[in-house]
Amino acid sequence: MKKILGAVLGLVLIFLIAGSARASEGQSVLQAATAAGPRCLVNSVFVDTTYHVLTTCRNLITPYSAEVTRYILWYQSSAQKRWVSFGQLKQGKLYSSTNTKFEDLKITAEAASSPREPSENIIASGKIVPYDFDVVITPLVQVTPSPTITPAPQTTPATAASSLSIGNVVKSIAKILIIGFGLLLVGVVVMTFITRRREA
Repeated sequence: MKKILGAVLGLVLIFLIAGSARASEGQSVLQAATAAGPRCLVNSVFVDTTYHVLTTCRNLITPYSAEVTRYILWYQSSAQKRWVSFGQLKQGKLYSSTNTKFEDLKITAEAASSPREPSENIIASGKIVPYDFDVVITPLVQVTPSPTITPAPQTTPATAASSLSIGNVVKSIAKILIIGFGLLLVGVVVMTFITRRREA
């Protein structure tokens, strides 16, 4: 009985440790005080006892000032409540990692590349929020393209005039042919009539 009770307590302890270790896995949008200020997206993924943190920023003014030219991403340790550097953002991007659980994040402008503590020049801040895997993703609606309608060629005045003149010529030729055929037929009838009268 003691062995079973010990095994159950051990499993509960393992789940509690694993759950607390993954508490920092999630996403955070670091925002400035003003709407036009910089915005940074931070993603933290827990793999092999380590939080892998990937950060990308927009509207990050470089440099902050003539002397202050570096931006540092900081996290606050949940256990010790102190700020620890993730590292320097370069061109608004940073990949870093830590074994320490954290929640709060902030970016500060610094004169040194490896300061021990964050300065008061806070650029943006935020908190890690756990990933929401229950979000329903709406599939993209496929739009069926409508059939392509080829516009009819437009008739210019010059084209219309030329088509009219060609039509008149054709009509004139048809009339001449009909009249000529009629005259030929009349001539044949007359010649036949005269020939029969002579024979008679």
